[in-house]
Amino acid sequence: MKRIILICFTSSCVFLFSCKKETTKNSDNINVGTCKDLTLKNQLVRVCLDSVVNDSRCPADVQCIFAGVAVAKFTVSVSGNILPVTLSLPYFKMPGYPSDTVFNGFKFEFLTLDPYPGTVPSDYSDYKAAVKVTPL
Repeated sequence: MKRIILICFTSSCVFLFSCKKETTKNSDNINVGTCKDLTLKNQLVRVCLDSVVNDSRCPADVQCIFAGVAVAKFTVSVSGNILPVTLSLPYFKMPGYPSDTVFNGFKFEFLTLDPYPGTVPSDYSDYKAAVKVTPL
């Protein structure tokens, strides 16, 4: 009887741990005007940072009353289906601009925009964004 229980337990463990789960992926460091490709759920997912619409975040070396906002335009595609979307950073909410969107079975979340502003302006081409892509 113990042998049967041991065989059932071992078989269950092998079955459970052999399952491959799709994980969330981040498309770190998408430069302005460029794209990153990811493969999730056997589908090609592309995230493009088209432009930075607004970056009025308070400079890192200044004390501000208002934190400011950062808004960027992206193009996301899943297996060739394309969606242009404008997103804001989640901790700097701007009315009318969500921080995430759902499209074709995936959630796209705008996580970061670098470089963080300082008192010396950054060059527009230096902007990089990170977007988290989660299969639903």
